[in-house]
Amino acid sequence: EFQRIDHLIVHQYGFEDTKNVSSAVEFLNGLPDKNRQRIDMTVTELGTWHTPGSKQRWGPNDLLRSIYQFRWLGMIQTNGKGTIRTPLFWTTRWLDMLRRGPYGESFNALDLYGNVIASGMALKIWNDFVQETLVKVETSGAAKDLYCYASMSLSDPAKLAVWIANSHAEERTVSLELQNFAEGQLRSKYTYSGKGPTDTHPTLKQNTTLPLPGKQGSFELTLEPYSIQVLCFGGGRPSLTKNF
Repeated sequence: EFQRIDHLIVHQYGFEDTKNVSSAVEFLNGLPDKNRQRIDMTVTELGTWHTPGSKQRWGPNDLLRSIYQFRWLGMIQTNGKGTIRTPLFWTTRWLDMLRRGPYGESFNALDLYGNVIASGMALKIWNDFVQETLVKVETSGAAKDLYCYASMSLSDPAKLAVWIANSHAEERTVSLELQNFAEGQLRSKYTYSGKGPTDTHPTLKQNTTLPLPGKQGSFELTLEPYSIQVLCFGGGRPSLTKNF
């Protein structure tokens, strides 16, 4: 039957469960190479619930939701294992906002005037800093329940981006150890945060305090409650997009 499949389309919503994507990836990876390479897979709707453990889709488009969305995008990329051709974020903006009531903004990446709002910031934070490939991240201790990702340039191995997200109400202090990476120096550090988890206008700002405490390849970080920190190594300051 798989010989009759040309394109596989998957929808994936949730918070921790990626079974739709994972099942499709497992199916494709189990096919003979000639068929696996022929079949395209697209996640045509990709979004998160507002709170962990809940199936409530509609809720405020705020800082906490965008941190969950950031994590969800990371999970899809790592679980996709190169099989997913395109993941499509749901949604750029609903066109029938008035009919959807007070939580009509829940899934929107852009406001009425095309400005990036909280859920869209999850995409922006990936887009502005991501390099050509993801690299392995291992967490333990105080960082075990944080969301951590890293991305490296294949053409310039000294360029590395590291994201660490804290979705908790408490400040966290963690140690970052970069193994097998000695070429790059820490060039810039950014913090995505707001006035609290329900802030609907969170911001991404460059920090002015550099370098961080520690030696090359080893750093101590203090993460604000409800925040994402991005560390950029090598290659100078990235060009931040003002919009999509």
